Amino acid sequence: MKTLKNKIFEVKTYKLKTLSPTHIGTGNKYTKYDYYIRDKKVYVISLDKFLDKFIEQLPEKEQETLAGYIENNKGIQDFVKSIQDFVKNNANMDQGFVKNNANMDFKLLENSVLYSIDLVDTSKVIHGIWEEIKHPKGLYIPASTIKGAIRTAVLYCLLKENDYKFSKNGNIVLKDKNGKILAKGLNIQNFLEREFFGENQSDDIFKYLRVSDSNIESGFDNLECRKIYVANTTKVQDKKEKKHPEYYETIAEGTEFSGIEIFIIEKLINPKYYKTLEKIKNWKECLYEFSKDLIEAELKFWDNEKVGNMIKQAYGKSPHSYLTRYFRKDEVLRHLKEIQKENSPEEPVIRIGKLSGYLTHSIGLFLAKDKNKKPYDLHQFGEFINKKAKNWLFPLTRRLTLDNQTLGWCKLQKVDKNI
Repeated sequence: MKTLKNKIFEVKTYKLKTLSPTHIGTGNKYTKYDYYIRDKKVYVISLDKFLDKFIEQLPEKEQETLAGYIENNKGIQDFVKSIQDFVKNNANMDQGFVKNNANMDFKLLENSVLYSIDLVDTSKVIHGIWEEIKHPKGLYIPASTIKGAIRTAVLYCLLKENDYKFSKNGNIVLKDKNGKILAKGLNIQNFLEREFFGENQSDDIFKYLRVSDSNIESGFDNLECRKIYVANTTKVQDKKEKKHPEYYETIAEGTEFSGIEIFIIEKLINPKYYKTLEKIKNWKECLYEFSKDLIEAELKFWDNEKVGNMIKQAYGKSPHSYLTRYFRKDEVLRHLKEIQKENSPEEPVIRIGKLSGYLTHSIGLFLAKDKNKKPYDLHQFGEFINKKAKNWLFPLTRRLTLDNQTLGWCKLQKVDKNI
């Protein structure tokens, strides 16, 4: 069998610039004991550090008494007050200890702060914050996030070139150009992985694309706390919110991450995957094509009066009725068109992060094309992939910031080594 000789392509360095707020989550959600809010800032604290300074000084009996004081508090500020009350009301404790701790204030909290970030709205009460991935010294972009986005773009371009077709007959079916059924439903993804990337994980040729983490950007000045809400939902009913706004740590628009190295190692591979390897070599063009189609799909989605009506229907009579005043369709479209101008074959736009949506992380864009390769109206796409979809509403969640930005848009830029 003819094989390729081992070969390393030139290592090229890139920087990534965020074009909209971006959240690459850890899956961890800070609770009311992990932060406090003051002067439009969120202060993330180490509760362990806080407690170490206080509870270790207590006899075991008093530790049990303290639990009763802090059981029903509503956050870290109440937590501190509970400790103050505990100290004042326990005269049997060492009087020196009482004297030293009875007048505690925010200084005790401030000594436990890990970092602080701007709160980008006027909230006074926040019920949990989803954490951004980070290094103890600052922010960075993980290699796996970039590589995953490139993989999706490569697969998308391979599907476009290979004349595959999708249809629905009770289930989504993948067919070749002659109409032969290749896979159905959940088996489609496994079929495509084997068809284009390798029979199993150990043979996956995508491992020959090497991507490094970005450099760590020192500090957390470019980290923000933002309120994010779902624009296309009917899940808010009375005061019981099933799709209420949530708070996320997000990387601010305009943040730059340097030192991302990308290169390809060619090793011995099955000739079946030569076409995939060529696409991997041209990964920037694949990203450009994928992002071009993705931006066009987003523009088509948001340029519809039904979005505003859905927001009014969902939130108008809820505690979050203020969202109807914030939404501006023209602002969403303007920002997307600015992102569209940034996309180019040499310096492509890349969309990353948890809040960027189903179409970003899947082959959904390819699925959303009819037999003539023309895109479905995405407002009805849900009826194709889910027969329970109602009207134009489909299970492709669209999230917005209060200032009408969609999330996760970034741009990869080549760095001249001589600079």
